[in-house]
Amino acid sequence: KVSRDVFIGVNGYRNQCDLYVDQFVDSELAFYRTLLSLGGYFVKELKIRASGAQGPQAQADLGLNSNEIGMLFGPRLQLIMDFSHKLLIKLEPLHLIRGPLRTGESRWSVLAKVVTELAPEQIYTHYRTYSETYPQCDQFMKQRIRVSKSKRSTNSTFLDLWERCRHKIPNMEKTKFLQCLEFPQLQISSYVTTFMEIRNRCEPNSQDYQNAYEAIERVQVAAKQLTEASMMNLAV
Repeated sequence: KVSRDVFIGVNGYRNQCDLYVDQFVDSELAFYRTLLSLGGYFVKELKIRASGAQGPQAQADLGLNSNEIGMLFGPRLQLIMDFSHKLLIKLEPLHLIRGPLRTGESRWSVLAKVVTELAPEQIYTHYRTYSETYPQCDQFMKQRIRVSKSKRSTNSTFLDLWERCRHKIPNMEKTKFLQCLEFPQLQISSYVTTFMEIRNRCEPNSQDYQNAYEAIERVQVAAKQLTEASMMNLAV
């Protein structure tokens, strides 16, 4: 955690905010790369085996068919990737320039504008499908994992495949399979945490503080909608 006393000077709080801007940008980039690698390594291999391309025995041992793989890693994950990609395009100036902007505007103000331009409904739309289907997918996979563990002597179930693939996926090296499914929907809560850290370091009467307040408000609305969607489907 960054100390309030790290920087000295009139604009010290802005310097501290910049660290959290960098953290936000780097976190979103790492998140997107993880999703790309998840699709490029693990999901791709799942689809190949489920198609029968490696033989009927490998297909049977896998423990997931093509429709189930699509349910877990299809459009619900692609929507989140699309949102992250669009966000990174908007954040590109902050990724390329890790110092004062020529316009004189604080880097945090630029980030705040990007976030406040994203209405809660836009964030909610991209994450909604994943949140709505997460409880069912989680319960489904817990059941499949129990079945799969009884067949692991074959060394070719989806759990064995995950053990071999996860080391190629950034930020997933020590992640269990169910944590991999939970990972995408945790990103929104990380936005709120970062913005609160920035707000806590802004002068209360400054425009930066107001920008932080508005950004938090928008993301919290979306986070609340997603939580409610998940809980409703858990109760069904």
